[in-house]
Amino acid sequence: MSRNNPANERKSAEDPEEDVEVLTLPKPGQAIDRAERKVKVFGVKITKDLKAKDMKELLKVYGLPVSGKREILLQRLRKYAEDPEQWSSQFLPARGRERGDISSRRAGNSHAARRIIDQFGRKESQMEYGPRRGNVQVSIVEPLPTESAIAAQEKWVQKVLERRTVSRKQSMSSSALEQPVDPAAAQGTRDLNAAVNPVAAHEPGASGRLVEPSGQADVGTEGGVGIGVGQTPHEKSRAITGFRRLERRVVDLDLGIKSELTEVRSQLTAMQLSMSAISRFTAPLQSPAHSPSPSSHFAPAGSASTSRVDTLRQSTRAALVPLANSTVLRDPSMPRSDISSDHGPRSPSVSSTHPNAADEPLGPHTTIPSDNLMLFELDGERIPFDRTTVPNPPQVSFANDLSRLFREWHQSTLLVISGRGIPIKHWAWFYKKRTHIKPQVWDVMRAKWNKWKSLVEERDRFPSDEAFWATYSDASGKRLNQQSILALLQGNRDTENKRDAAAALKFFGNDLSRPEAHGYFMYKKDNVRSVFQKPEAIARKWRELLVDHPEISAAFARTQHGNGQPSAASGSAPGRPTAAA
Repeated sequence: MSRNNPANERKSAEDPEEDVEVLTLPKPGQAIDRAERKVKVFGVKITKDLKAKDMKELLKVYGLPVSGKREILLQRLRKYAEDPEQWSSQFLPARGRERGDISSRRAGNSHAARRIIDQFGRKESQMEYGPRRGNVQVSIVEPLPTESAIAAQEKWVQKVLERRTVSRKQSMSSSALEQPVDPAAAQGTRDLNAAVNPVAAHEPGASGRLVEPSGQADVGTEGGVGIGVGQTPHEKSRAITGFRRLERRVVDLDLGIKSELTEVRSQLTAMQLSMSAISRFTAPLQSPAHSPSPSSHFAPAGSASTSRVDTLRQSTRAALVPLANSTVLRDPSMPRSDISSDHGPRSPSVSSTHPNAADEPLGPHTTIPSDNLMLFELDGERIPFDRTTVPNPPQVSFANDLSRLFREWHQSTLLVISGRGIPIKHWAWFYKKRTHIKPQVWDVMRAKWNKWKSLVEERDRFPSDEAFWATYSDASGKRLNQQSILALLQGNRDTENKRDAAAALKFFGNDLSRPEAHGYFMYKKDNVRSVFQKPEAIARKWRELLVDHPEISAAFARTQHGNGQPSAASGSAPGRPTAAA
């Protein structure tokens, strides 16, 4: 096949009878001179080795369609090679003047413009048409530089580096003559360089070299870690990395030492508190007449039993221990003297061994800093502890062993504070936000702890674990898992809330704002009093009203007995469906 177009050349292959077609195409990614406008070209041989994907790559670079089979793609390349006028679409148009350019007129009238021109020179006008597609990658074989060209380039680079080195040495020597070097600062700088690059510190001549604090070293000295003017970007990056690595190691070492000291201090504090607690139990009983006055250290313990103390707050009004009565924390859900459990023996109580033990000073607890000292009342015993030594809550799951949860809820050693095991039911007092001990922990464990509480409250409705599992088992006798029990409890709560809300509305004639309701069903928002509308809120307030006002509870019980329905005020809970049903 023969073509008469001068843009396509004919070359002979090894077989003289076969001609190879060569397409002359513009080199992608080039910029042409505005005056000469000479386009660099390269040849593409049309052989069997030229695949369709190679032609698609070329067509994509030139902005031509890439769809079709091999013959269609080849025809597009031929058409593009035959029309050099289309090649101008590969270049960007020349840009005009930009805002901010310094013209000759402006330079003559502005002193700042003349200084800019003197320092940086005049801005050269654009002499080339840039490529429209800059990042173009086409597999084109470029000719390798010759040995003579490489030698000339290396010679030129060596001359430039030598000039910069001489200039740098002269400036360093002149500055050293003008300003004396502090021996202490020089020694400190050498120590820092030795820590970053110990190999260079032991090289000959390294001890007499001074590295500037900014990180710059003498370019002519080898083995330095400073950042010199004559260094390559790789060497500068390596030097900076060395300094940063040393800084990180120092910071990590400092944090590690502080963490270890904190851990040791917390362990010593726990040991001292444990020994003081043991000494109080083994010490002979004192006469109440010779015992220290409770008012000089704490407020009377009995005064806290009448209030629902649910926070740990600090105060500085006491003499020996900077704590007030409000810092003593006990479970508000049960009386102090009647806290017991069916799943285990009652925790030891100081008040059971000595009448005034709960009001006595707590021994040598002054080792705890006053700012960190707090008290927790467990079954009548006041336990001092350091708020900074409270650990994170244990990572434990009772999904496959609810019987263990029922035991650990009332008596547990999973969480130990000041040598005492804290039951799970008291964990909330240490981790709630209002205690300011570990405020970020309660958001994580609140949902899990509330689920445990619901399960234990349901278990406490039964006389034994066997009775509980007899209710929450399927027809085959297999115990339900934790999630299934929680789903049943949620359904029961919804039913109870709807029933109690309906009972409250019926009792007050669908008017919960009546004076007889004592405002229990009202809330204030934006200085506007409104009535609760959600069944769960109405049911909760209704149950509180029955407990706080016995006369209303009795009146409601009479109406229920007259209708033959179970009374919510009588204390009997509604029947709960079993899993078998």
